[in-house]
Amino acid sequence: MSVWRGLLEVAGCVAMKPRTFSAQKKKSKKARVRSDKTSERSDWLDMRRALIVDDLRAICRIVRTVLARFGYEVLEAPTGNQSFAVLDRQPDVCLILVDWNLPDLNGLDFVKQLRASPHRSQVVVMMVSSETDVDQLFAALHAGANEYVVKPFTEQMVARKLRVLGCMN
Repeated sequence: MSVWRGLLEVAGCVAMKPRTFSAQKKKSKKARVRSDKTSERSDWLDMRRALIVDDLRAICRIVRTVLARFGYEVLEAPTGNQSFAVLDRQPDVCLILVDWNLPDLNGLDFVKQLRASPHRSQVVVMMVSSETDVDQLFAALHAGANEYVVKPFTEQMVARKLRVLGCMN
């Protein structure tokens, strides 16, 4: 688990230490593969995958739109347990945005289960929730979430968080 800085921002979010994930390094490896393949395949090689775990369709639609603008292929799961099934099918997910309130388990339990798995320890996790209690925020970060953004949010807030986490150019 990464060491986090407990700096509250004006929006009630916490800035985290950037992860070692580097889109540039991935692109350079993919560029080598691309040179051997046809150009039609280059689009999907450059896609980064994100998973939205939220049971509210409207929030999923908003977050999907924001992430797609930043070059992510977006997957969705309405429950925590379904999200683990998605992760088993798509192990290359590099970013997960998870709501605190899910039908089957809360976002905190989701993060704990995710971080307990060694092969998923480097996935970047951002809590996206309407929960504003500072104790919950710190509990999520202590459990292994890398960032926390409070609903309602703007595209600029999400972009800033992704930049801090090293998930966006």
